[in-house]
Amino acid sequence: PVVEKGERVGTLYLVAKYEAAQRLLSSALIVGAVIVVSMLLSIPVSAWLGRTISLPIRDVTQAARRVMERRDYSMRVEKTTQDEIGYLVDTFNAMLDEVGRHSAALEEADRRKDEFLAVLSHELRNPLNPIVNAVAVLRLAHADPAQVQWAAEVIDRQSRHLARLLDDLMGVARITRNKLELRLQTVQLGAIVDMAAEATRAIFEANRQSLRVRVPEEPIHIRADPARMAQVVGNLLNNAAKYTDPGGQIELSV
Repeated sequence: PVVEKGERVGTLYLVAKYEAAQRLLSSALIVGAVIVVSMLLSIPVSAWLGRTISLPIRDVTQAARRVMERRDYSMRVEKTTQDEIGYLVDTFNAMLDEVGRHSAALEEADRRKDEFLAVLSHELRNPLNPIVNAVAVLRLAHADPAQVQWAAEVIDRQSRHLARLLDDLMGVARITRNKLELRLQTVQLGAIVDMAAEATRAIFEANRQSLRVRVPEEPIHIRADPARMAQVVGNLLNNAAKYTDPGGQIELSV
């Protein structure tokens, strides 16, 4: 009602048309437009995130799995960013470098130890043969002073050689570090040859092979490790016996 000075002069009517369907449609269009724009923006954002975060982490994970399966420590992950993810990649690659070096060192040490034990097990048999032969001579020598003296010298020489080999076995840690101890002394070359010939004589007898040793008449003194040199000469004689027909002749000339 419109009233002026206490008198009603008219009436004002307010009519509202809500048009709910139209308003709902407009709101839906606005929401749809926001969703479309968000999806369009999410594509480059997700690609950037994948390139900077997800992809490097996936590469690190795959590389770690391949390293565990193949034990291949030469594998590396490519660094694509300079942020924390890039630092993670650098750390992972540095870890592979360190593990690879330690793994190679362990494999090398294990290989050296196996080679050393294989050689030593072969060398340990060499002093035993002349000791056994000397004991047999002692049993048959009766009162022959020359034979008794010879057998005693053989047993003494080869026993000290055997003790030296056992020292090597106890010091196998030096072999893994590629450090073999040499005990240099002045020794006569003929004594080294005699020691090697004594150690291998049983092999020649088993193969019915004859061994002829020729050394100079005058003594030759050298500065060397007698046990190691006897091993060298003994290995040459072993190979000679192995590759010579039964009943053959072998010459050792110094």
